[in-house]
Amino acid sequence: MNLELNSQAIEDLLWVVNSPSLVNENEKTPCLTREQIDPIALESHLDVDSSSRVGRYFERLVQFWLEHIRGVEMIACGQQVKEGTKTIGEIDFVFRNESGVVEHWETAVKFYLNCPRESGSHFPGPNARDNLEAKLDKLFGQQLKLGRKVYSEVEVCRAFIRGRIHHHISEDGVERLPERVSPSHLKGVWMWERELQWLDRFNADRGMILEKPNWLARPVDDSGMVEIGAMIDQIRRHFRDWNTPVLASLENALPAVFVVPNSWPGDADE
Repeated sequence: MNLELNSQAIEDLLWVVNSPSLVNENEKTPCLTREQIDPIALESHLDVDSSSRVGRYFERLVQFWLEHIRGVEMIACGQQVKEGTKTIGEIDFVFRNESGVVEHWETAVKFYLNCPRESGSHFPGPNARDNLEAKLDKLFGQQLKLGRKVYSEVEVCRAFIRGRIHHHISEDGVERLPERVSPSHLKGVWMWERELQWLDRFNADRGMILEKPNWLARPVDDSGMVEIGAMIDQIRRHFRDWNTPVLASLENALPAVFVVPNSWPGDADE
């Protein structure tokens, strides 16, 4: 990985820190500047674990910010919690902050698609077995309680959650959100494969399919962008072989677009 000051990893790190929270915790959004990032240190940190999983990539970026930029004292990172021989959960981060306060953070990057239905979640993920309502229940009902259970010195528990909620291309983007979702969350768009012609609504000449784990910030290198018709052909070829959603980026800072199979979401969570 050749990291220059405008590299994708740096843009992703800036996105991770500076994006609005997906959950409403009265969080004061931190401010990270490009000048604070050491590209060589970031390259070395990410090279230790080059997983293509979006969630793991996100966690590594959060860890870099905490340890290498903020300089916190890390107490636990990715620690499994057991009761006897049974694993009951995992603690993402426990650290002593700059003021000496011990914090427990649970972190995640999540993308959900607003899809109201008669039954099941109204906010399934691209993988419809994941959904916003279940994630919020687990996060606040289980995960954030583990820190104090294991570390009595924990004073602050926090959900550091980033991501987007995508509304259907036919809608105006106004959702009936679960109570814990921040009203300032990032938004995107989604559509079924059968609706690909609706991409014309964006008046974009070019676009590209985003490969994991680069689902965070907009692509720095747009050399992979192709004419919209060619991108539509690529997406259709994808669905001939795979039944997995595609995330596309359009030029001119237009919304990120999930394209899902015509069978999505199915009955995965019903």
